[in-house]
Amino acid sequence: MIIFFCLPPHTTHRTQPLDKGCFSPLKAYWKEECPDYLRKNPGKFFYRSWMKGMTMKNITSGFKITATFPFHPEVLIPDQSWHDASPRTVHSKEVAHVAASPDISFTSKEQIRFQRRLEENYDIPDACYDLWLSSISFTST
Repeated sequence: MIIFFCLPPHTTHRTQPLDKGCFSPLKAYWKEECPDYLRKNPGKFFYRSWMKGMTMKNITSGFKITATFPFHPEVLIPDQSWHDASPRTVHSKEVAHVAASPDISFTSKEQIRFQRRLEENYDIPDACYDLWLSSISFTST
């Protein structure tokens, strides 16, 4: 025998005795017990989760999805117009020509960074730093 029990719409949340009488206190006690258990058993659940989540397949997939390996800049930043960013040698004539132009400017952060490099005898080639050096020697002469 099947007895149908119908409730008015939008009233079922009021007529669920287990939700009101049991599950609400259970949820509160669960919230108390979990941190206590995790304090007493550090790493136990994390280790199992780590072993399940940090698989070679997931790691490889992460790099592939983000287009970082293999590297696909057009996927990584689709609205960025990519150009040849391969390193090239800047000749001193180019630097001197640019340094001679009065419209060259550096941000205050760049100027501070370059000043520190100068004080520390920075010797790694850097076209911007060379340009800054030329500009300060140009303005001081």
